[in-house]
Amino acid sequence: MNLKRYIGECCCNKDLKDLGENVTKVFQQLGDVKLQLDSLAHKDDDKVKNIDAIAKFLRSGIYKASNAIKKDELQEFIEANEETIEKEYESVPNGQYYKWNIGKKPENDQSKHRANIYKAYDHSRVVLTTFSDDKGSSDYIMANYVDGYDLPRKFIATQGPLPSTVNDFWRMVVDTNAGIIVTLTKLVEKNVTKCEKYWADEGEKMFGDISVTT
Repeated sequence: MNLKRYIGECCCNKDLKDLGENVTKVFQQLGDVKLQLDSLAHKDDDKVKNIDAIAKFLRSGIYKASNAIKKDELQEFIEANEETIEKEYESVPNGQYYKWNIGKKPENDQSKHRANIYKAYDHSRVVLTTFSDDKGSSDYIMANYVDGYDLPRKFIATQGPLPSTVNDFWRMVVDTNAGIIVTLTKLVEKNVTKCEKYWADEGEKMFGDISVTT
């Protein structure tokens, strides 16, 4: 996750109903952060009096900015607070925090992941249900549900499809009735393929059993 994407994800219209359409709240939603509290407790039990309370605070994952910011002032705000936002971004934990046993299975491990160091968490992964005749097809895709501020599982975060997972990508779109697809990467960046082209320039294209028309 790069800094620009992080800033974009931190800017959302949580309080539009109360503040008006031209106002947005800037806040950080980390999601279910663990921060390895267990290892912290083992290091010095005396210093950690209430692990459950600390965990609850950290896992709440929401930190609100102190003031509302108008949309037309957002860019100026970001530029004026770039160093603070950079430090906040760097503080976001990186690494595995939940089980991903399904993603580690041999049939999924090598062929389903663009970057094999990360896999879909078991508890929130998107489980494919649409039938497919593709060889090696399964219910696994490198994708997890993400809670919105108003509804659980409102979004899906996934990798740029691979040549071997484009059909699975469209199975997921059909299964979840996804209405909007947002691509946060170019197909190729710095001579590295980041995303397989999963659409046709014009007309109809088949992805497995699914027809997509542009």
